[in-house]
Amino acid sequence: MFQHSSILLLFTLVLHGVQSQGAPTVTIQSQSYTPNSGTRVTLQCTASGNPAVTLVTWYKTSGGVETTVAIDSSKNQGGNVASPSLIIYGLSSSDTASYKCRATNTIGSSDSAQIALNVNVIAGIPTVTIGLGSYNINSGTTVTLQCTVGSTVTVTAVSWSRILNGVPSSITVDNSKYTNANTGNPSLTIASTTNADDGIYVCSATNSAGTSSSLATVLTVTTTSIQIPTVTIFQTAFGAQVSTTITLGCTVTSAATVLSVYWRRDMGSGFVDITIDGTHFSGSTITVPSLTLINADITDSGTYQCFATNAGGIGSSATASVTISSAAPSVNIQLASYTTTIGTTYTIPCSVSSTTTVTNVFWQRTINGQTSTITIDGVNFSGATTGAPSLNIITASISDSGTYICSATNSAGTGSDATQLTVSGGVPAVTISQTGYSTITGNSITLGCTVSADPTHTSVFWQLNINGITQNITIDGVNYSGSTVNSPSLTVLHANTGDSGTYTCFATNSLGTGQSSQTTLTVTGSKFCLFISIIFESEIILCQCIILLKGQM
Repeated sequence: MFQHSSILLLFTLVLHGVQSQGAPTVTIQSQSYTPNSGTRVTLQCTASGNPAVTLVTWYKTSGGVETTVAIDSSKNQGGNVASPSLIIYGLSSSDTASYKCRATNTIGSSDSAQIALNVNVIAGIPTVTIGLGSYNINSGTTVTLQCTVGSTVTVTAVSWSRILNGVPSSITVDNSKYTNANTGNPSLTIASTTNADDGIYVCSATNSAGTSSSLATVLTVTTTSIQIPTVTIFQTAFGAQVSTTITLGCTVTSAATVLSVYWRRDMGSGFVDITIDGTHFSGSTITVPSLTLINADITDSGTYQCFATNAGGIGSSATASVTISSAAPSVNIQLASYTTTIGTTYTIPCSVSSTTTVTNVFWQRTINGQTSTITIDGVNFSGATTGAPSLNIITASISDSGTYICSATNSAGTGSDATQLTVSGGVPAVTISQTGYSTITGNSITLGCTVSADPTHTSVFWQLNINGITQNITIDGVNYSGSTVNSPSLTVLHANTGDSGTYTCFATNSLGTGQSSQTTLTVTGSKFCLFISIIFESEIILCQCIILLKGQM
């Protein structure tokens, strides 16, 4: 009896030391979540069991239809034995549903209570999209995690975060280890990667409506025994003027065969690959890693970086800043000297080329050592604009001879070119003294005229127009005198009413004939002679003539 009791006692002790077996126990933290769209949420779940849990599965019920949640490491993460909780990225209205967690072991399965997920949709927030759900690269290489942002309003900020062991941390873009990640180029570039860069990355963008995040992208960096290339640039800052050619020096050292060399640049919107076209860029080859900018332009200013690849991965240089500054305008007057004749309107041609906007064009003139700026008044000079820089000299005179300087200004400075203008003369310049004369019958009157001519004038003549009929005046010394080279004025002798009319003075030289403006002569009155004779004893004692004008009788 005693022995039997001992056996029973021992059996009872053994039963107390053994854990009971059964299906897993599944516990959730909350039965409802209400996150905003564009964010991520973690549906908390724990699972334990004896035997151990071998499988965790999540289910989604929407519209009465239950489906299995696919764990793709981008939209959905977790949901496994080690991490039963479900993480959903890039929430949208389509994620609103009921969820449950199921844990399975060799005995059976158990479900959690239903979890209600209601996504609060924020209208107008950016749409953030990643390029790939995962990247697998060798250590030492440079990788760009692609991200695009769509928004109906201006995107004000772009940021990236890295999630490690469920804890997110913001990435600081330092333009060395991390570049881009801005509104112009939302993608994140990571240089010289190591195992420490492993993790889950999320891209976020902000506008006036709020902030939205992408799905997750997973970066896995594999250590390789092949040393990546060492890439070195000659200097970290370069400067040149537009239209010049500049070479950004780069050397590549590698124990393994170099497979490729390429350059990237950031002009304010993120780094992009440079295309070697032989027209604007050359070099960037395995044998000549340096990059040459041909006919550099202001738009080439930015940050440049050289890369080289081998079997071990991608090596990158430090970044180099390139500043291309504009030059003063190039001003060209085709000839060193020009010649024209007086009285003509003459154009001195000037052309201006500039890589930036020309803000001003002006001309100067040097005469007898004195330089003055020419005033464009439309009377003596015209032209000299940014659109038409040539100078027009209106009715040139001898005094316009001199040195002319065309100048143009842009943001970088002023460029100039000079030429010599000689005004050698032209047809005579003929000027009358006054526009009208009047006299009385019988008087002589002189119509003043002066002539300036280079070459010297060789003849002078006058014309008279009466009632629309023009006739040349004959200098006969009886009716007319003057009208010579030395005395071009015309004298009308003993004028009568028939001399009234319009007179024009002409002068001729080897270049042609010039004429004055018209002058008018008006002759009025007549002479009458009254004879009174006294005859005494058949002799004339007195004879007197009294002259009266018509109208006095």
